[in-house]
Amino acid sequence: DENGQPRTNWINLGYYPFREDDGSIKGVMGFLVDVTNEVEGRKKVEETVLELKRERDIRERFVAALTHDLRTPLTSAKVGAQILERQMPESETVRAMAKRIVANVDRADDMIRDMLDANRIKAGEGIPIAVQECRFDEIVASTLKDIQQNDGPRIRFRDAGAGISGRCDGKSLRRVIENLVGNAVKYGASDAGVTVGLSQDRSWVTLTVHNEGNPISVEDQKILFDPYRRTISANSGEQTGWGVGLTLVKGIAEAHGGSVRVESGEDQGTTFLVHLPIDGRPSSE
Repeated sequence: DENGQPRTNWINLGYYPFREDDGSIKGVMGFLVDVTNEVEGRKKVEETVLELKRERDIRERFVAALTHDLRTPLTSAKVGAQILERQMPESETVRAMAKRIVANVDRADDMIRDMLDANRIKAGEGIPIAVQECRFDEIVASTLKDIQQNDGPRIRFRDAGAGISGRCDGKSLRRVIENLVGNAVKYGASDAGVTVGLSQDRSWVTLTVHNEGNPISVEDQKILFDPYRRTISANSGEQTGWGVGLTLVKGIAEAHGGSVRVESGEDQGTTFLVHLPIDGRPSSE
């Protein structure tokens, strides 16, 4: 090679016979083709594939360890708090403290789950869902009822799809609503409401979440659903976050065979639109 070191060249050897009119062989032309670059390129591809498989195995072991090592003590803390609450029902202070512990443990567990799912998406894997019979309108209404305990006056449900039945993962759909409404409350104008809509068009359901306030720039919209990416305005503001919420929204929508997009402008506010099929079963089922 260029450094004076010996190297192996891969040669493709072939021949082509010359024949007479009667079919007998008159002669043979041989040829040699240097295929070293092609062979070495194929080897590099194979090595890259093996490296990616090793990285995936390491990631899966890490995820398993993270799930066990973090969730196990959280579960113990939650059980302990629940026992404490039952054993001292007469103490209002103890009961309030126990409930606060349980709520924070549940929140930490949700954060771990979100991070694990975001890693799955980043690795090119889908979010697993458990699809069953569901009522879309009831899931939205129930989720908003829980959210409204903290931000009640600001959240309005414009239900144009009462009685929409289908097949979906209710828990995953709840996560979609919590993330979108939470972001709308967090980043929207504090003096304006958040409007949630639900409608049906033939075999599709559309969930919309709208808020007023500063629009999302075209540049930010390009990275909005990428894992661990936050918009410029979000990073420059006081609100904290990991940048996984919208990634999960997209992953859950796509796991159902649906999609999500955003419309944002100075005069129209910001609206997230989640399109889901009435029957959200994966095509393999």
